[in-house]
Amino acid sequence: MRLGPAGPNLFHAWCVLHREPGCRARAAPWRRGAMRTTYTERLIRFGLGLAAAALLLWLLRESLPGGMPGDGLSLRTGQPVGELIAPALGTTLGNAAAALLFALPAALLLGVPAGFRPHSVIDRVLQAPAVAVMGVPAFTAAILGVWLIMSGPLDHLRLAGAAHGALTVLLAGWLARAIRDGLAGTRGEGVPLAPVRAVAAVLGRILQQTGNILLFTMVVEVVARGSGAGVWGQVTTAVLNRDFPVFHAGLWVLIALVLVGHLLGDLLVTAAGGTRPAGRLSRGWLVIGCLLFVLLLAAPLLGDASAALSADLSLRLLPPGSEGHALGTDHMGRDVLSRIGAGARTSLAIAGGAMLVAALGGAVLAGIGLATGRVGSAVLTPRVAVPGLVGPVVAGLAGALIWRPGIITLIVTLGVASIPAMGWAFRRFGMSKGQQGAALLGLVLLAFAQILLAEFILGLFGFGVMPPSASLGSLVRDAMPHLRQAPHLLWSALPGAAGVMGLFLAGHALLDAAPGEE
Repeated sequence: MRLGPAGPNLFHAWCVLHREPGCRARAAPWRRGAMRTTYTERLIRFGLGLAAAALLLWLLRESLPGGMPGDGLSLRTGQPVGELIAPALGTTLGNAAAALLFALPAALLLGVPAGFRPHSVIDRVLQAPAVAVMGVPAFTAAILGVWLIMSGPLDHLRLAGAAHGALTVLLAGWLARAIRDGLAGTRGEGVPLAPVRAVAAVLGRILQQTGNILLFTMVVEVVARGSGAGVWGQVTTAVLNRDFPVFHAGLWVLIALVLVGHLLGDLLVTAAGGTRPAGRLSRGWLVIGCLLFVLLLAAPLLGDASAALSADLSLRLLPPGSEGHALGTDHMGRDVLSRIGAGARTSLAIAGGAMLVAALGGAVLAGIGLATGRVGSAVLTPRVAVPGLVGPVVAGLAGALIWRPGIITLIVTLGVASIPAMGWAFRRFGMSKGQQGAALLGLVLLAFAQILLAEFILGLFGFGVMPPSASLGSLVRDAMPHLRQAPHLLWSALPGAAGVMGLFLAGHALLDAAPGEE
């Protein structure tokens, strides 16, 4: 990683941006104070992220049995932790860079026309597939790619290639949205679009997604190559082997990359300037999103609760349509339909409880911030501490290690990790002079989607609820070794994917109808 020239280059870009005739800081001198405050908020967010990460990792260090030696050596191999983390990090970053490179042409095709014509028919048509793809959980996309090979349609491809191809499709959606938002934001005030500002805005929006890009890549690596692949594989393997120095170092590397990438993106977006104006509510997106989310809400009604726990090895891996088993059975002979219903009940209970914790905590933070003025609001209610999905996932992992994994642990950890995002949403709603109800509801839906995704990922990696309880993430984890023999087990991934996709579509439809800088 050649980070040496990054500082001077970014400073030069900032100076160029502020010399542009259309830049807010030059065209409106009375707004320069607001620009400085915005930069301050970005830096406060970065500082709080570091503080939150340091506190979390300190709690982990103090809570682990027998403490943790500080000599930087692996307890299992005796090697320096850097020698173990560096190759895995290089692999993960290389896979992420390759997927981004292959995804870029499609992202430009979907994002550039939409960014030049925001809130038009072109925008809605091109961004609908991008936002829908954004809502597909990474593990669902990767497993679908693997299943296409295992079941025959693409059996000439490699498993890893199919999984990483699914990652490319997924990242194309995220990149298209980032490109569209970056271009639309810089054109939002009627200011002529300057190339430097446009590039800075788009690059900043992409860097703001550093956490999600890394996490999706790590999930796909685990699905394609096994539980020990990539940085996350090193982290989870270290947990299983109780190799806590490697675990600790891996988490620090991930969090540092996410925070630095997000900070650089924040600074570039702020320097590019521009405020996105209110558009028109896309009722089509909203209706489709609500219908997809209803599928997830209806999933708990499926099957019989007792059949979800009733195992019979003589009935294992029965195909769909078998007598008494509409969707077949799993590797333990349990009814798949009933297991999906039980998993959906658990996942929705966890996400709903965590959302309640986040909403209560966020309301308190926003209230204190609004009562103490602009400075207090900026300090107490940044949008995120550790941005993206990495914050909730790391918090849930830490909770599973410090306390016993379970529903209450997940509710508390995922809820606490989501408090900054909800505090920011409530602060925006309280400070707005216009109607921001749609924006608030959109942010709440996206926060709920993030909590659901974090719970799915933790369940997939084995840090969710413990057997015999099941969640939608743990159902996918149980299905993965048997997909070649029993592809019908992939049904367990569909309710969660439909629900998250619906939340993304509905949330972005509501946000697009409201003005805002983010």
